[in-house]
Amino acid sequence: AVSGDDANLYTYRFATTEKNRSSLTLGPIEMVVNYGVNEEFSFTDNKKLPCDWDTSSDAYVSTSELIVPGAGKGIKKFDPVSGKIVSEFAFYAPENRSFNFNLTGEGKTLVKFESDGKDFYVNGTKVYENYVHTVVYVFRAEADTKTKMVDVSINGNKKATVPFAESASFADTITFNNTSDANIAIDNVYV
Repeated sequence: AVSGDDANLYTYRFATTEKNRSSLTLGPIEMVVNYGVNEEFSFTDNKKLPCDWDTSSDAYVSTSELIVPGAGKGIKKFDPVSGKIVSEFAFYAPENRSFNFNLTGEGKTLVKFESDGKDFYVNGTKVYENYVHTVVYVFRAEADTKTKMVDVSINGNKKATVPFAESASFADTITFNNTSDANIAIDNVYV
C-alpha cells in the first residue's frame, strides 16, 4: 500500500495508434477512498507483514489475518485524520488472552481498547463482560475530535459512549499490543 499524495489515482488512460488494434479487459477493480487504514491482509506473501506495518516482534500474516505473538506488537502509521474517526477491527482471542488496541495522535491516546481475558474495556470503562472465547468479535470505535467522545460498538451493538483517554485533535497511528504469552489474531482493520 502507498500513502500520501503519490497514492492518488485521478485518471487512467489507455490508447493505441490509428493503425493498431488492441483490446483491454479489466477484471474487478476496487477503489478505496477516505481510509487512513484499509487492511484485510489478503495481498501479502511468505507470512510477511505488509510493508507499511511495523512490529516489535515476529508478527506475521497467516491465512489473511495478522498474527501477533505473545508479548508482540503490530503498528500502522497513516496520514492524520480528524473530525469523526471510525476505527474497526475483527479479532479472535482465545481464553486468557489479554491485549490492547490504541488509536493515537499527537503522541496521545484517543481510544484504548483492552481485553483482560474475560472482559473488554475502552478508556478504562468496562463495555463487555464475560466474552466467549470461541467467537470472533468486531470492535468499532467512532471517535469525535470535536466532542472528545467515543461511541463504542461490539459486533454491531452500541455498548457505551466514553470520553477520550487523552485529548487529541487527530489520529495517525494504531497499535495492537499482545500482553499475553500466546498468539492473537486480528483482521479487517479499518480507520
